[in-house]
Amino acid sequence: AGAEAYLPGRQRVYVRTFGCPHNASDGEYMMGQLRDYGYTLVDSIEECDACVVNSCTVKHPSETRAINLVDSAQKAGKHVVLAGCVPSSDKKLAESLEGVSMLDVTQLDRIVEVVEESVKGHTVKLLQKRKDLPSLALPKVRKDRYSEIITINAGCLGSCTFCKTKSARGKVVSYPIGEIVARAKQVAAEGVCHIELASEDMGAYGVDIGTNIVELLNAVCDALPSGVMLRTGMTNPPYIMQHIDGIIEVLKRPNVHAFMHIPVQSGSDAVLQSMRREYTIAEFSHLADRLKAAIPDLFLLSDIIAGFPAESKQDWEATMDLVRKYQFQGLHISQFYARPGTPAARMRPLNSKVIKERWRECTDFTDSYNRNAGLEGRTERVWFSATEEQRGQTIGRTKAFAKVLVQRDDR
Repeated sequence: AGAEAYLPGRQRVYVRTFGCPHNASDGEYMMGQLRDYGYTLVDSIEECDACVVNSCTVKHPSETRAINLVDSAQKAGKHVVLAGCVPSSDKKLAESLEGVSMLDVTQLDRIVEVVEESVKGHTVKLLQKRKDLPSLALPKVRKDRYSEIITINAGCLGSCTFCKTKSARGKVVSYPIGEIVARAKQVAAEGVCHIELASEDMGAYGVDIGTNIVELLNAVCDALPSGVMLRTGMTNPPYIMQHIDGIIEVLKRPNVHAFMHIPVQSGSDAVLQSMRREYTIAEFSHLADRLKAAIPDLFLLSDIIAGFPAESKQDWEATMDLVRKYQFQGLHISQFYARPGTPAARMRPLNSKVIKERWRECTDFTDSYNRNAGLEGRTERVWFSATEEQRGQTIGRTKAFAKVLVQRDDR
């Protein structure tokens, strides 16, 4: 058994992923490669020989949770690999963690070799950025058997003052349409019935390779067999505006959820300017109004940052007015946390009590209305693709992405 502990691929590995759909997909690819090499995937630090922490740097709490997990795993005497956006964006932090192997986001197809070296007691740091993207055809372990996340591009063209992800993911690099379509067909053949496209900015897809998001979406829709639904990824307002007519047509297609995730972040032009968001509230409203007019049932998801340093009382009121106007079906509300090394970290912060109060006001408002009121008494087709094991429920979505829970019926 002692010799067995050092044979390649014989150990037990715990992979824990934090963050966005792009990160979730990266985590599933890492698990697929480790499993195919012979490692046994386990669900806790206690059971593992090596722990892979696939980290997120978008917010302070998610980064802290990842670093705390690294610490716990080390204290438990486990070999640790830190992957994801934290080591990719923060060289100082990377240097300060002793005995932890690291992997840049562009190097995820080398996870096996990093785990292998770590298990032997070596510390490996593969933090150089690659120009190309990892293959979409790598082996994968899906969290939900019937749901696939396909990354369509990495990076973005913005330079938001609060964002640290840009320093991890870089400028836009897009996968060719043919590769994305091939992946979609492959997973559909494996039984997947829900495909989500992952991106830091879907609207900027293709700017680097002479194509655009509408061409991609139509190509994927045309290739999908019946019964497979597609969900669009996150898009910032600037680049999607020029494609709005094409996007509306795509969202009306029978195999695409009427869903858009467009983070607005603030209802004030002054704050948006300070954030360097590159659009105005008038432009966001034009976009949202066009989408809502064309597709009344649209599930519009957005994001708000409460308590940005430049935000006055009037600015916050403007944000609340916007939130009241649109009554978003989904809203990610976060308190502002300065990310080290970003321009916003050099700005004078608001009082933390004010930040918390604003966050609470916005959260309370979004809890006050029934997002599904329009569905009462209607018969809807539902696509089921996930399981909530603890509650014994099967999870589905309507065409307009309303969540439907039924007693578990998917065994």
